Amino acid sequence: MRLKRWLMSLLAATALAAGVLIPLSAASPADAASCYASSCTGLDPNATGCASSAITVYTVNHVGTWGTGVLELRFSLACASAWAKISDDGKANANNIIVSNNAGAWEASIVNQVGGSAYTDMVDDLGSIESQACVHGPGSACTGWY
Repeated sequence: MRLKRWLMSLLAATALAAGVLIPLSAASPADAASCYASSCTGLDPNATGCASSAITVYTVNHVGTWGTGVLELRFSLACASAWAKISDDGKANANNIIVSNNAGAWEASIVNQVGGSAYTDMVDDLGSIESQACVHGPGSACTGWY
């Protein structure tokens, strides 16, 4: 929770400094996110523009039957939303990934391919709401809450 508050404060201070030091330019419509907080729940982070400003707040290794993968909890400050993403070594074969928040919302993605990456739709992660990503299948793992 402290990290999220610190990140929001840093972004606000950076924006303030940038506004004072350089002239403001209009953002193109392609740069603007199309949702915020609860209105992002159930939406694709790439389609909404939220992925373009996202950071990875947690990573955890996932050990499957045949290989390993990396589970990420992704967070977009611009959208105040989070989602799960998994990438593997081509052998991990996770069955599904889930992102959930402490307000009761969750989104899941069934991972049908071996190799590459997959991600869930988003859940609200504004203010005191915290989210967690989990992978289930051959082997399970979860990130911390953010």
